[in-house]
Amino acid sequence: MSLQIPEKLSHVRKLIDQAKFNEALEIIENFENSESLSPEDQLSALLIKARIYTYTREYEKNVEVSSRAYEISQELGRASESVEALIGKAYIIFIDDLDKASTYVTEAERLLKSLPDDFSTDVLRRRLLSIKSWILLFKGNINGATESAQQCLKLIKEDKLSNKLELTATFLILGWINWNQGNQTKALDYAMKSLKHNIELNHDVAIAADYTLIARIYLGKGDYDQALQYCKQSLAIKGITSRTKLTALQNLAVIYYFKSKLNRALKYQLKVISLGGELNLTDPLVDSLTWVGYIYNILGKSNLALEYFERSLILSEKWGFTMTIAQSLTNLIWIYIDLNSREKANRYFSRLSELYDRTKDKVDVDISYFYLGTKAYMMKSSPRMIRENVKYI
Repeated sequence: MSLQIPEKLSHVRKLIDQAKFNEALEIIENFENSESLSPEDQLSALLIKARIYTYTREYEKNVEVSSRAYEISQELGRASESVEALIGKAYIIFIDDLDKASTYVTEAERLLKSLPDDFSTDVLRRRLLSIKSWILLFKGNINGATESAQQCLKLIKEDKLSNKLELTATFLILGWINWNQGNQTKALDYAMKSLKHNIELNHDVAIAADYTLIARIYLGKGDYDQALQYCKQSLAIKGITSRTKLTALQNLAVIYYFKSKLNRALKYQLKVISLGGELNLTDPLVDSLTWVGYIYNILGKSNLALEYFERSLILSEKWGFTMTIAQSLTNLIWIYIDLNSREKANRYFSRLSELYDRTKDKVDVDISYFYLGTKAYMMKSSPRMIRENVKYI
């Protein structure tokens, strides 16, 4: 059985559903400061705060209060609250630790199986599916991410008491999943649905995230003017989060890249690298390091391209981003082949081959695109193949 929310906090849930997060936090903080609380009341307050920080995308605060909630829930022997706290801790994925996030989700899934099926368990199941879909997306497991997100959406639609915040969050992840799959029309449909509800809620932080995704989708469609418009709308929102801001800046950089304004593209990507490093936001930092490598390579500055691809590789290995490890190795190999540095290309290809062998049987990651394409390029550019082709010219 879940804990009963203290009477003084009963109004908070309605405020959260209406996206009135500041008012809700004020009530909780007054509650925490006004009296000596029992461990049960402390736990309830912490879990509600964690939920608010999820919606406001304040992930460091979310992880912090969820960690404290987990300790208390363990001391009290509260399995349901432990699951909720583990879900909050799993949002560390948006800070710097994919492996920890996966561990928390696995533990939450294990505990959830021991709980009886009821309303509170259904809510936990939806929240768990939501964060799991993000983790799988970050891992490059698009099929797994899609399955989790669609299952989450199904459960939300079945529950008449679910709120718009859950719905918009699920539409957003489905938008990003479809964008990654190249399904631009579906991605835009989900993003617009999310935007519609967030405008109704006046949820500025989420609106900025929607605008950023929509900009990325129009980029994929080649409509750079629309993409630019949504980028500017996103950046104009006062409450934009650091992560959303970095994504919007990356969008600007890519827009200018495809408009062949490489110096402006480089300027924005370097800005993302600087801010991403300061804020320790890992995935946008790695993405921009890769983009800068591409731009320098086009500009004929191979040494600088190699430097940024190497930095991307080092950070990807540090944070366990298998897909970008493979991407970085591939970029390094191709440049060294073009520079006729066969020995260095072979060394990096050995590392790519080892990575492929370690991951080829895993269902949550697939680097075959990088491995097979690079292997073909290695063979095509080998001295022997070139000599054989010359015979028939």
